Amino acid sequence: MVKTVIVNDNGKLAEILQFEVPTEDFDLKRAIREACVEYCKTEDGWEKYSASKVFDVNSFLTYVPDIICKKHKFWRIQKPTACIFAERGEPILTKQEIKECNQYFNKKKGKEYNTCEVAAWFAQSWGVMETLGNLPPQDFKEAAGILVSWAEEFVEKGERDPILFFQQKMKKMKME
Repeated sequence: MVKTVIVNDNGKLAEILQFEVPTEDFDLKRAIREACVEYCKTEDGWEKYSASKVFDVNSFLTYVPDIICKKHKFWRIQKPTACIFAERGEPILTKQEIKECNQYFNKKKGKEYNTCEVAAWFAQSWGVMETLGNLPPQDFKEAAGILVSWAEEFVEKGERDPILFFQQKMKKMKME
């Protein structure tokens, strides 16, 4: 069984270590501590500890020999292979892949509208705006023609957000 240890260095990934352990529930942290204690009880270990008065992860990795680790039923996989190195903010998808995902999402998840239902929705919104005084009263046939042409454009372009589309059209119409 392999256990992975990530050694943190002030919030940045410094090193990834892997150890072979006998079981999944093996207490690797305790075993490392016991191996360090055993090493520090040797003449060489006490000398290393006395020099700095600290025995940390770097000390363990640098000084504790494999033979002591094996006595405590674990051993370091000397050179764990790194298959990739990635920055946290590095994009994974290309612009083309994002475009493909968006198209897929719109086809699979987006509602398919038809011109009639979009025109009816636009007419309802138009009537509310007119009632609230946000639009001056208009000739029915002229307003219906505008709304049908907007609905046709909405469906032809494959738009997905009728609210946003309607708001943009109303804003443009008011500016003209």
